[in-house]
Amino acid sequence: MIAYINGCFSEEPKISSFDHSFLYGDGCFETLRAYNGKIFEVEEHIKRLKNACSILKINLPSIDYEEIFYELLSLNSHQDAMLRMTVSRGEGPRGIDPELCQKPNVVVISEEFFSYPDEWYEDGIDTVILDIKKTPKDVLPSIKSNNYLNNILAKIEAKEKGVGEGIFLTIDGHVAGGITSNIFIVNDGKLITPPLTLPILPGITRKVVIEIARSLDICVLEEAFYKEELFNADEVFLTNTGYEIMPIRKINDRIIGVGKITKNLLAHFRDITNG
Repeated sequence: MIAYINGCFSEEPKISSFDHSFLYGDGCFETLRAYNGKIFEVEEHIKRLKNACSILKINLPSIDYEEIFYELLSLNSHQDAMLRMTVSRGEGPRGIDPELCQKPNVVVISEEFFSYPDEWYEDGIDTVILDIKKTPKDVLPSIKSNNYLNNILAKIEAKEKGVGEGIFLTIDGHVAGGITSNIFIVNDGKLITPPLTLPILPGITRKVVIEIARSLDICVLEEAFYKEELFNADEVFLTNTGYEIMPIRKINDRIIGVGKITKNLLAHFRDITNG
């Protein structure tokens, strides 16, 4: 596999053991998806990554990242792929002072992507309400930080409970989303998703789903809700780059099932990605 690292394409990319992302999780990343050689919402992903770097005070090099992504797809002969761009504050001596690092490390990898099983979309997936809480807004869950421990611990908990996915609550008890995804519920024909004022990622797939729903004259509400509303929802689904729109069959012991609105949104989403 060929990867991009700091201006070069290499089959053996290497990062120093003094890299501050390796030492401290100091950096951010972005995951993109290519459909038949075309990267979905590439400009939005780059914009979000640049915003994360700005928040973290990392001086991201001003180069054409879209060109790098497509060159990497070509070099690896990938058509349907997941790309991950990782930015680290860079190499420096031990210590957390950002000024110890002179320049960031930028790495992009591409892996062939195989879609999730069809039955997941037909029947939905099983989830649990997580005991571990979503990191508070002040801890910047709105950026994709290289420190992913909150999500990793959530994944461990979900697997220990016999499922592959879990649903975060905030410390105030509001529903936040999946382990690495945004969440939507359907109630009485209305589509409801947590607002960006909660500690959630401003998901790009989330944004597209909202746009699709409004184009179909579905009422969309961005408002906070609790797990009781989740259990009583007519439909529930998760969204992210890999999932697209993933229906939820069961939350804890509560059966939800896959509904018409979820299926309709997924069909329209795939019309866009296959277009």
